[in-house]
Amino acid sequence: MNLLVAIMSEAYAKFNAEDAKESSTHKALCVLMAEHDFLVDEQSEFSGSRYILHLGPMNEEKPQSTDLRKVDDIKSTFDARLEKKAHKSDMVITKLFDS
Repeated sequence: MNLLVAIMSEAYAKFNAEDAKESSTHKALCVLMAEHDFLVDEQSEFSGSRYILHLGPMNEEKPQSTDLRKVDDIKSTFDARLEKKAHKSDMVITKLFDS
């Protein structure tokens, strides 16, 4: 039984290593293509093509710098205050028209 487990784990490890290598190669190619996307004029390059597949990494969360987080916090605070004031204005206008 141990021999069977050892053989299966070795086969799985080889398969997993090959899969990881292929996956990292594809990811590197996608990153390379995304970085140099501006070099290709899609209108002229694919003018005769019916479909164009644009591939890239899945929506990965990009880490934000502290400055961007601060700007986002300020923006969300400003938006919340603006929404609150707009709601108050709407209530005042509604009361005026109801009177």
